[in-house]
Amino acid sequence: MKEMCHDFQNGRCFRPNCRFSHEGGAPPPQGAGGDAPKDAPARRYSRSRSREREDREEDREERVREDRRDDRDERDDVRERGRDDDDAPEEDKE
Repeated sequence: MKEMCHDFQNGRCFRPNCRFSHEGGAPPPQGAGGDAPKDAPARRYSRSRSREREDREEDREERVREDRRDDRDERDDVRERGRDDDDAPEEDKE
């Protein structure tokens, strides 16, 4: 059995796919019976969404690092090819 959604009980959960139970009727009106004042905004993101954002940011940073590594490797390859061209006989440079 799913654990009861406390946000739902306090009138603050409107997630269509909440992992907690919303059984037991409609939530009370916002601000009634909750610990937040009536005019307080509901928390926009759950902790799991915050973690998802952090994961996406870490993935983005890793892609940037990989791109920089690829660019560096490509520059090194170009430099190496340039050195090879300098070593080639004069007739092959045309």
